[in-house]
Amino acid sequence: YDENCKHSFGTSFDMYGFQGMSGMFDIPLIQHVTTSLHKSLSPLVLSYLQPLRKQYKFNEATSSSGDGITHLCVHFREGNGESGDWQKLKGRHIDFQSFLNFTMSTMIDFVSLSGIRDKITIFVASDNANARPWFQKHVPKEWNVIIPGKEFPKPEAGVWISNHGSNTSDVLSHEQKDEAMADAISDMFALGECDVLFIPSYSSFTFPSIALARARKKLVYFRRNQGYIEYSMLRFMKP
Repeated sequence: YDENCKHSFGTSFDMYGFQGMSGMFDIPLIQHVTTSLHKSLSPLVLSYLQPLRKQYKFNEATSSSGDGITHLCVHFREGNGESGDWQKLKGRHIDFQSFLNFTMSTMIDFVSLSGIRDKITIFVASDNANARPWFQKHVPKEWNVIIPGKEFPKPEAGVWISNHGSNTSDVLSHEQKDEAMADAISDMFALGECDVLFIPSYSSFTFPSIALARARKKLVYFRRNQGYIEYSMLRFMKP
């Protein structure tokens, strides 16, 4: 990432479309590794993931959500409070509220225009604690927002996941770090268990999520300034 680059890398399209990186998610080796990891999650990770799966009735044998359910997923990366790391990446900062508004509107339009009559479930993963409650308040009343079944108490200082080389997690105990990683990996793979995955802003956190969704032949939408672009269309688009 070039800090002096004039182009803003706030949206997912800016990175995966503008930088021409989207093709990596269809590389067989990447998909194989991701799906293998997905099938080999530890009991600690599953203690976070299984309560989520029950709500969208995920079938491990078929790697699909339950019959009569269309499962939407979205990940919002705001920065996790990393004043020592994230604040330096000015080009990656986003207008969080506008991203929430636009994504919600896009989801509603997608369901309407696709003629979907299924029950809609939504999984929201974010480092901003306000994202899921906001969706709960604003989604159509017949939609169901997935609620975490297990939550580990957050510390008053430090962050769960930080940049390589950061000391922002030094205040955490080993147990907190293990739980933090399990929680994060659970979210990572839960995002990949979607029927439709929305990626508003770039974050390496969702790399496995996108690869898993693509391996499962599911739709992935990237945000660009003018709207969302489906993965298969990226090669035809210009920023």
